Amino acid sequence: MKYRDLPRCSQPFILAAAFYALGGCVEGGDTVSVLKSNRVEFGDLFAFEDSIRLDSAVLLGDIEFLDVSTSGEFLVSDEVGQGVYLFSPAGGLLSEMVIDVCAPGAEGFTVSSAVFFGDDRIVAIDGDRGYVFDKDGNCIVSRQAIELLTTQAICARGDTIFAWQQAWRDARQVIGFSDQLEPVTEIGLPLPELPALSSQYYAWKTRAIACFDDGPWVRLKEAVDARPMRTRPDLIHFEPFFYRPMKQDMLPIGDPGWRRRFANAEGTWLGGVFALQGSVHLAMYTNLPERYHHPDWTRTYGLAIVDHADYSFSASSLVWSAPLSTRDGYAYFEGDREQLADGRVGNPVILRYRFLRP
Repeated sequence: MKYRDLPRCSQPFILAAAFYALGGCVEGGDTVSVLKSNRVEFGDLFAFEDSIRLDSAVLLGDIEFLDVSTSGEFLVSDEVGQGVYLFSPAGGLLSEMVIDVCAPGAEGFTVSSAVFFGDDRIVAIDGDRGYVFDKDGNCIVSRQAIELLTTQAICARGDTIFAWQQAWRDARQVIGFSDQLEPVTEIGLPLPELPALSSQYYAWKTRAIACFDDGPWVRLKEAVDARPMRTRPDLIHFEPFFYRPMKQDMLPIGDPGWRRRFANAEGTWLGGVFALQGSVHLAMYTNLPERYHHPDWTRTYGLAIVDHADYSFSASSLVWSAPLSTRDGYAYFEGDREQLADGRVGNPVILRYRFLRP
């Protein structure tokens, strides 16, 4: 198989003692081999399992974020309605996270992420404020902090909430928060190779981080694959068949010609990273070369799946829609809105697919 070497990381991590295990630079201080992944049809990787109808007692606008608990419950962030709702595994409405309980006078969520935190809590980020709820929707913690202001995505592992901070021209980082939303660690990331792309052009921003058994991995938009926070001397990246590296940075939004540069952008963007099953990662890609666009799909996305425990499996494929979430070997996609018996239009149906590891 062909490979190439990526450059060494250019900036050391800044680590708090509370998280000493995550040391070194993102690439572990070493060059990283990039191998070609195997091309596999989506139908050979995933089998349709079932559809989940979400309770029409609440009408959702657009699903901004979907998280799935260990017991199969669904946590849905509504971008239009600015709410966060908990549904049972069968789709029944269980509770709503009401922001007024935690922050009186606030006008709903503008959620960047809302995820399950352990077996009995939910954490949500809204601008510069974070919240922790129980599953009944009761407020446990509400905290306003400058460290939360640029948060674009979160994931939870053990007793720590990891928050991906928006990439600016001079810095980007991951901050770890306690269950009281107090910062306990700060992990610096290398400067972006393409600052305008990293800081201004969003691609599934809420999936910029995912938590695995070995800690959080982050999506760097200009990179070929997600990267771990913990040092991995054996780290290997797998390049999907549809991948095309960016040759130049985008123009800052608002600059003369930025729309033209955007429309003619050459290069594939790493849109998100998902925890599919144990050490098996799923990465999603956007802005694929036109020759890979499916004529019957509105948009074409790319997927890459790798077992990062021993690299015994890798595959890349094309799909009609970006996944909303993954959990325990299942991938979840957004389907059409349900047609209700009274003629009204209901909520989007959640389509569940089971991963078929060859």
